[in-house]
Amino acid sequence: MKQTLAKLMPGTALISVLLLSAGAWSMGPAPEHDLERMLSHMASELDLSNSQQTRIEALVEENGQQGAEDKQRMFEIRQQLKEMRADFDAGKAQKLADELGEIASRTAYRMSSNQAEIYALLTPEQQQQFDEMAERREKRIEKRLDKYRR
Repeated sequence: MKQTLAKLMPGTALISVLLLSAGAWSMGPAPEHDLERMLSHMASELDLSNSQQTRIEALVEENGQQGAEDKQRMFEIRQQLKEMRADFDAGKAQKLADELGEIASRTAYRMSSNQAEIYALLTPEQQQQFDEMAERREKRIEKRLDKYRR
């Protein structure tokens, strides 16, 4: 019994991931974030100095440039996986999925690093406000995700 389950688990996990991801793949690339609006909101909420604002804008711009190629490649990979519906190649699909994982890992690291650099530029009071803003944002995201969980 345990051996049968052990043999079924990897395939079941792959099928689950593919089924859950199918909706996301069909939607295409993620919408662009309005960085100017985000930076303007952050500047006003945190009462950033001109120096802080300039340095944060530079960090965000650099992060955006670094991520643009990865974002484009993720879109291309999703398209390739989507096109495999009629002629599925498990080996190629696995390689593309692995590449997606590598890109997602780089992106998560880049975002975390960028956020830490921004946080370090803030005063203790601004850091507290930043944390409160992040908490409010998480609640909004959680509320939106609840709609999809039902």
